[in-house]
Formats: sequence, C-alpha cells, structure tokens
Amino acid sequence: MFLVTTPSYTFNQRWSPPGAADPQGYPDPTGRTNRVFRHLDHKFEWTVDEFVLWCKNVAQQWGYAIETATIGIPKEQDPWGRDGILGGASQVAAFRRLDDHFSKAARGRGTQAIRSANNQPHMLVARHHHEAHPRAGHPSDFREIEEAMVVKFQQWREVTLGVQELWFADNLPILCGGSIDVMLDAAGQSTKLVVQRVAGQQRGNWKIQLVGELTNYRTEQSTLMETEDVMCEDDESDYDVGETSFDSGVHIGMTYDGAPCRHEDTQVSSEDSWATNWYGSGTDTGRSEWDRKL
Repeated sequence: MFLVTTPSYTFNQRWSPPGAADPQGYPDPTGRTNRVFRHLDHKFEWTVDEFVLWCKNVAQQWGYAIETATIGIPKEQDPWGRDGILGGASQVAAFRRLDDHFSKAARGRGTQAIRSANNQPHMLVARHHHEAHPRAGHPSDFREIEEAMVVKFQQWREVTLGVQELWFADNLPILCGGSIDVMLDAAGQSTKLVVQRVAGQQRGNWKIQLVGELTNYRTEQSTLMETEDVMCEDDESDYDVGETSFDSGVHIGMTYDGAPCRHEDTQVSSEDSWATNWYGSGTDTGRSEWDRKL
C-alpha cells in the first residue's frame, strides 16, 4: 500500500464567499498555474476532481486499486453551506497493489519503459542522517514515570486524562524511552493510577484515572518558589535535552524492549487540553477562566 497526501485547492474556497476570486495567498511557486496557494511551502494545490483523475490514471497504468478522500474537516460549518462540496483541507489517496497477471504485466511494461528512456545513472544529491534520541529504548524507573503522571493530574486539576493527552505532556515520552507501552505499564502497576481500557479502541483513546483527591498543587508550588533555601538538582545530569520541544525524536518507532512500535504509538493529538490552555497561559484572563471552570 502506498499513501499520498496533498493540499486541496477546492478547500481554499472556505475563505471566500461563493463566486469570489482567490483570497490573498502565495502565487504558485512552480509556475505551472496562475493559482494563489494558501501556504508558501505548497508545491501542489489540486482540486478534488484533478487529484482523483490523476490517481485513477496512475493506478490503472501501474496495476493498483485506488481509494481517495479528503481529511482535515473543520469543526466550524461553512456559512454558505458548502461543507459537503469543499471537503477537507488535505486530500489522501491509498494505492493498493494488485498482484493479478494483468497488473503485474502492466508494472513490468512501465518499469521497462522508464529504464529505456533514462540512460543516465541516478546521482546522489544529498544525504540526511537522523540520530535516534539518546533516551530511546532506555526508560526511567516506573516510580519516576508514575510521579511525573501524577504531577500532570495535579497541575491540570483533572482526575481523568486521555492516554494521548498524557503522552504529549512535557518530558513523559523521554522518561518512557519513547514507548507508550512503558507509560501504560507504569500506570497499570501504580497504586495511584488506574488505566481505563476501552474494548476495540486504540490505546491512544484509553483513559487514565487518578486515585484519590487532588492536592492544592498551585499552593504547594507557590510555597516552594518562595522558599529561599530550596536547591533543585537534576537527577539525570548526564543527559541534556537542550532547547528541544517534545518533537525531539523520542517517538522513533522503538519500544522499550527493542521491538518496533505499532502505528498507534506515534499518533498525534490535534486538540490541546483545556487545562493546558487556561492554566498554562499565565494571563489574568486565562486564570479567571480556569477558576471559573473549577
């Protein structure tokens, strides 16, 4: 199976009333069209019809079955009722190889034609090497991981959090060595946490619940910050995260026992916790909204 995604030019109409010209944007940098793209990094912005036609032709030529769709559906409805027509922000095509005699023969002819037309050998233009995160496959002790999760519950003032929500919190992926299995195992062996598994659902959709009551974490933190003789030590002085954010490469496809992770191990949640937004904003407005929520 081969997946292809590309921005949808059809979707751009959401920023204009029906019949209006292209909104402000970026002229096609390739010069192939006179269209205005919605992002300066885009090299293709095809309409849905153009993309579907291209995919069907390629699939037929090379012996593949094809499915196309759009993804990235807005939460807000289009004020002119065009949601069903405009679809999602990105287009996706799933090519599945057919191994019948006709399809194999078609691929053979196409490959031979390309080899005959290209007499020049390929030339290496660039080489990129991405090192694995130094903590990949080397998780911390379960008790340290447990404490980091409990701290998040106290910070966010929540007794139940989604697995994905916890997984993308600060340094938890680093503590877990890049494996979500480690986090779940730590929560499963904890006396302070309970893993709420959902039958038929991927682990990212499971919940983790805090056992017991929330403490006054904000007061404790304020008291700690006001104490003059507090000394903070890094319990892992030989490891430096540097200026990286969570997207530091720790989710590199390796579980803590050395086995390849499954695709759900590296899913990304598109929604931030409301507690992260309000509590972490540091603004008066954010804090008053946070207090109102409590």
